[in-house]
Amino acid sequence: MDQVWSPEPPHGQQPEEPAGAAAVVAGLLFLPAVTFTLVAALTARDGRAESLDLFVSVPGLLLVPGPLGDIDFAITLSKVVGPVVLVLALLLVSRVRGVRWALTGLGALCGLYYGYALIRLLVGFGARLAVLPIAALLFWAVPAVVAALPVVGRAVRRVAPQPHRGRRR
Repeated sequence: MDQVWSPEPPHGQQPEEPAGAAAVVAGLLFLPAVTFTLVAALTARDGRAESLDLFVSVPGLLLVPGPLGDIDFAITLSKVVGPVVLVLALLLVSRVRGVRWALTGLGALCGLYYGYALIRLLVGFGARLAVLPIAALLFWAVPAVVAALPVVGRAVRRVAPQPHRGRRR
């Protein structure tokens, strides 16, 4: 019995509608990163650390030169990055094209920063301040990788997955 693959559905059946679940999951995965970033920024808003662990997790804080450097840019950066990523994640959930690459780029950039921060904290202070930066690294890197997956691109483009067209024997 040779069955020939056809892009058309069998007679009387509707074509397969692509699932948008991958885009929804990818967008929702950014919510912990946004929440963490905003909480870290709001607790460090005046430069006094209520929790030193959370204070060192403010994006951009470890780029401040010297112990008495001005941390306002790091707090502002956090207050900007969080809402921008939140809006982009909501657009990804709505399956707007092009947004997933912006989210992937921002997530990768934040993930790279937290990788740098983790190395710097481990070298300078040991493992005692590294717990929240590790969590932040995961909060940013995992959704960035998921958003870059081809299944998310197909979900955003609303294209059904194509069956494998192996060689005919």
